[in-house]
Amino acid sequence: VGLDLGSTAQIAQVKYARSLWDGTSLGVGIANIAFRAQDRDRAGNPFKYGIVTQKLGNLRLHGGFGFQTDNDSVLLGADYSLKVSGRDLVLRTDMVEINDGDKFLGSLGFLLVINNSLVLESWASKPEDGSTVGTLKFNFIF
Repeated sequence: VGLDLGSTAQIAQVKYARSLWDGTSLGVGIANIAFRAQDRDRAGNPFKYGIVTQKLGNLRLHGGFGFQTDNDSVLLGADYSLKVSGRDLVLRTDMVEINDGDKFLGSLGFLLVINNSLVLESWASKPEDGSTVGTLKFNFIF
């Protein structure tokens, strides 16, 4: 369960993952759950998805499909885990269809575990024909 309480919007997300067999898991979730009208304008409609993840050593590959009003989409991604100065670092990339499958949005980012309760997360996203948008946030783990 995630809750983004930014200065511009309050948005929630829910995800459940279960191991299918050793190294493979299935995740289902809903993102872009906005509680206020102004947040729905920014976040768009809720995004329901299913995704399969395959772990190959430190590399994880992801593939799935998302369901959103006027924007069903293919989801593809990869992440790589390593240790930097004794801390867990995950390098991430993904691509998702946008504009009802007419274009792709790509992103690159990372997660850095600061301690058991705090993770630094950052990424940059760029649509095929748009400007790059960067995000930097702290995730508090309860």
